[in-house]
Amino acid sequence: MSDKPMLKIKTKQEIELAKFEEIKSRLLSRRIVLTDGCWLFTGTITDRGYGQIWFKNEPWYTHRLSMFLFKPEEYKESLMVLHTCDIEKCFNPEHLFSGTGSDNKQDEIAKGRNWHSRQTHCPHGHEFTPENTRVRTKGRNSRECIICIKKRANFNYLTKGL
Repeated sequence: MSDKPMLKIKTKQEIELAKFEEIKSRLLSRRIVLTDGCWLFTGTITDRGYGQIWFKNEPWYTHRLSMFLFKPEEYKESLMVLHTCDIEKCFNPEHLFSGTGSDNKQDEIAKGRNWHSRQTHCPHGHEFTPENTRVRTKGRNSRECIICIKKRANFNYLTKGL
């Protein structure tokens, strides 16, 4: 028998745990902590302003990865990861929550970040007032100008059969 120590073979679970600890370390080493608690990612930033890092041979948004690593019980691949702070580069798990696309849109509207909800006039210059606005709820939620709807209907009626 040899005096050399035997190599310990790691289990698959130990290897996965080591990978998680390594990516956590990489992620946390690329952050700036702001006074409001945001963890801003200092690595690669996408053109939409989100942090991005490679994990398991594919690019991950840092806020999704943070939720996956630090709040695994709340992470669901089918749901979006939303920010309470509205800072795209932030990946502080305390600032993140899961939600649907509809939840994301409602959050955007409630916080006044939705461009369409801030519009006061239609593309033809008619003011969006309660009397002049039809709200569509089927399909894509949107507002329509009633004056434009009537003009379109009148035009279609007059040109029918031409």
